[in-house]
Formats: sequence, structure tokens, C-alpha cells
Amino acid sequence: MTFLWRSIGFYALTGKSVITFKKRLVKETIVEALEEIREQNPRGRILLVADNYGSHHAKLTQQRAAELGIEFLFIPPYALG
Repeated sequence: MTFLWRSIGFYALTGKSVITFKKRLVKETIVEALEEIREQNPRGRILLVADNYGSHHAKLTQQRAAELGIEFLFIPPYALG
């Protein structure tokens, strides 16, 4: 069975974990996911560990993350290989 949806997950150590499904992982859908994460976790620090996928580094994504008070910690390139 093949699934055409991609998942974006946020595991909260404290607060509410979030998983959302998108057809495409582009900067606009990453921003939507960030907004969902912040909506479910209105207070406190949010630190996302992310790979170096282009839409994670996109100016729109980084700008909206800053507005929402969400920080990214990027895994070094090739660290998972």
C-alpha cells in the first residue's frame, strides 16, 4: 500500500504532541504545521530538531517560526548517513 501523504511530527516533552499530514512538504505547508504546533502549545519554548530539507531553511519558514517563537536545531548534513 502506498500513501501519498507526508507527515510532520512534533513530540512534546511537556505540552501536546502534534502530527499532521500534508500532500506536499513545501514551505507553505511547513508554516501551516508550525502554526498547528504553536496553537496546540501556546506557551513555552518550542525547539524543533530538523534535517536540512530546503523548506525547513526557506526564508518564509524561518520568518514565521521566529514570529511564533519556534526555534530550529538542524542536524548536521550527512549525520544520518
